[in-house]
Amino acid sequence: VPVRWSDGESTNPDTVTAMVDEAVRFYRAESNGALNLTSTTLPVETAARTCTPPASSLSRKVAQENPRIGTGADVVVLVCPPLGQDCDNTIEGIGGESDYAWNLAACWDGAEDARCLEHELGHALFTLNHDNLIRCQDSNGQPISYGGTCVLEEYHDPYSVMGNGPYGAGLPVDYLITAGFRPSSSAVYAATSTTVTLSPRSSSSGTLMAVVPLLNRGGRGGSRSQFQLEYRPATG
Repeated sequence: VPVRWSDGESTNPDTVTAMVDEAVRFYRAESNGALNLTSTTLPVETAARTCTPPASSLSRKVAQENPRIGTGADVVVLVCPPLGQDCDNTIEGIGGESDYAWNLAACWDGAEDARCLEHELGHALFTLNHDNLIRCQDSNGQPISYGGTCVLEEYHDPYSVMGNGPYGAGLPVDYLITAGFRPSSSAVYAATSTTVTLSPRSSSSGTLMAVVPLLNRGGRGGSRSQFQLEYRPATG
């Protein structure tokens, strides 16, 4: 849904079409052809321009003012013009949002690009969470791979479209399984010393991920303290 604010600023429908087409190609590739998204474009004009927290109030206000836009759709994608400089501090510069309860996704603040839409559709269609980054350092303040003092940085995984991966970043294997694009048998739980042969992440069969529990930090049965190892061939 290309949105036009009642004060005159609008979203370019041609840009939205290109954005949607690229997102369709992305999910077709990630699902190995199993998912083919289709879309209908319905421009609307609304007076709902706001940056009052929570940010989801914007999407819901647009939907409330235009109840016809959700008819027959699995998800409604609102592509909004920039909110304006007065909103920068309120929404922390983010370019999109999802609202599960209303089956809404939105990209705004000039974020008329496929990466925003691919990310928000991951939330709206498959309830995927953000992919985060853990930074750790030892007692001397030096970076280490894991251990010591660690800080979780939400949204900062550079290798996932559900993090802050660049345009074209895919979904990790656990999310491919969650979305139904790969069977659960694609992951092997390696609790003891064993050899696992991984197929590339893009494969439609084979073992795509080894799940390794972290010692003394739990394992199966509710704990998420584990390494998930997958194989992504080098590109670029």
